[in-house]
Amino acid sequence: MNVVNRRQDRQGKLAFAVALALGVAAGAPGAARAALPCEGLVSVTPEASTITAANSVAAGTVVQGQLVTVPMCRVQGTARPSSDSEIKFEVWLPDA
Repeated sequence: MNVVNRRQDRQGKLAFAVALALGVAAGAPGAARAALPCEGLVSVTPEASTITAANSVAAGTVVQGQLVTVPMCRVQGTARPSSDSEIKFEVWLPDA
């Protein structure tokens, strides 16, 4: 596996881990904690990551040139899986 493929694989695994952590924190089925409101997700602290913003977005809003067709929670953050990397991410979660 070359360097680019390893980085993409690592980024994919990191994105999955962050989404999973957010899902559990938000009260996904089987989660042990109570559901958090969208804005409360900034208090979630996934390993090696920081949630910098979490905002509710109404249907009909345009975000980064994309029309939002259903209410959602827009979560932004930064992951630092190693000392020499900083990965900005954004996750759009369906509104509960």
